[in-house]
Amino acid sequence: MQVLCQNFKAYHCSVSDRLFYLLCGIMILASAGLCLINFLFYQYSIVWLHESMWFIAPLLLGLFMTGCTMESRHPRSGMALTTFSIVGLVALLILVYCAGVATTPYPLIDESLSQADEALNFSVPATIEWVHQRPVLHRLFDLAYESWTPQTILVPFLFAWTLNRAMLMKFMNAIVLTMFIGGMVYYFVPACGPITLFDSPYFPSIAHLIEPIYDAIHQRQEMTHMVTGFVAFPSFHTVNGVLFLILVSRLVKNKIISLGVNPNWRAWLASFAGLRFMLAVVFIVVLNVLLITSTLMLGHHYILDVLAGAILALGCWQYLPVLERKLFGKPARELASALQAER
Repeated sequence: MQVLCQNFKAYHCSVSDRLFYLLCGIMILASAGLCLINFLFYQYSIVWLHESMWFIAPLLLGLFMTGCTMESRHPRSGMALTTFSIVGLVALLILVYCAGVATTPYPLIDESLSQADEALNFSVPATIEWVHQRPVLHRLFDLAYESWTPQTILVPFLFAWTLNRAMLMKFMNAIVLTMFIGGMVYYFVPACGPITLFDSPYFPSIAHLIEPIYDAIHQRQEMTHMVTGFVAFPSFHTVNGVLFLILVSRLVKNKIISLGVNPNWRAWLASFAGLRFMLAVVFIVVLNVLLITSTLMLGHHYILDVLAGAILALGCWQYLPVLERKLFGKPARELASALQAER
């Protein structure tokens, strides 16, 4: 227990960690508040986590404590366990938060978003039909769209493997903050996507699962599955895609800085390691540009959904250091200093 406490103070009490705990606490309170409002005034259907899921939280907490105990002697293994538990707990928190957000009493704004598309000469039915007629392109967009989940899971573990605690926590803070703000946006101005307005055989099959969620909840029907993926405005696929691109830009910037003091940087660029690095960067950039584009080309979102998601991701990423300084009185550049110290 003494080792656990010492390691927790040493590795999990930074400014970014404290902000993470605060944001998670706010999301928990917001989830409880939204569910209470629904219980008192609306009694819409709520889908809670399956009973078995609640047993996962104590297990994840146990893994976190185990990893925290290991971190001083086995840094990578310990950080991998703590990262796994943090990602799992955040996933559970998001599911609970979505259950509260889904009880919005406000009408859908899909008509307004569709009118904005028309003003920009963008037609969802025509676009998804055009993509469907090109099977290779359709499959490419589909793979890019589905890469959202594995990328979101993989990125934290890459930071854990490289022992980059500063960037790990900033990424997790960005995920939690964008989810909280995006969820509040949906609660007050809900939108469920183009499939609620258009009848086309070319919509993805997953869209047909999301379409009836809003009506089922507000008609107080019995819900048999967990509510996820129903938020159209803003687009969370775009949020994560932009965050991944920001992370790549930071990685490239750090590599350029390190190469700037290396007299053999030309040789490194021509080496296998340099080629592998450049190919990885190009792959990630192309994948996430396709991910963001696919939200429109497959008919999941309106143009304003994508713009709102991009603004949300960029705004939250830039505001995180300011938020840390305002809440904890630390200089905004502390994160950069911590990053250099890790390296």
